[in-house]
Amino acid sequence: MTKQAEAETMKQSDYEAYKVRFYRDDWMKVWSRNHGSFKDTTKLGPMRFTDEPAPRYSAFSVDTLQVFSVKVERIRRLQWPIDVFGIVAVRDTIDFNVIFSRTRDNCQTLT
Repeated sequence: MTKQAEAETMKQSDYEAYKVRFYRDDWMKVWSRNHGSFKDTTKLGPMRFTDEPAPRYSAFSVDTLQVFSVKVERIRRLQWPIDVFGIVAVRDTIDFNVIFSRTRDNCQTLT
């Protein structure tokens, strides 16, 4: 099956998966040469231009997302304290930010 036929089959059977794949493929074509793979984490440090202004003509405003907190609303059959692990990542127009990354062996305990 060709890539085009595979994409058409996916488009018909799982439209959301098709849109995600199309977005990723398009991102790779446009940005990967200069900015790395879609799966790479950001190479930009936090608060990059806090102490000094951005170089002229190198910065412009775009929509971004900043997460301040996460709330565990309910835990149903679990009991406090709970150990959490995994990866939570957020992609905005600037970069791919890992906001939480813990292995099972290095979990974070919530009380």
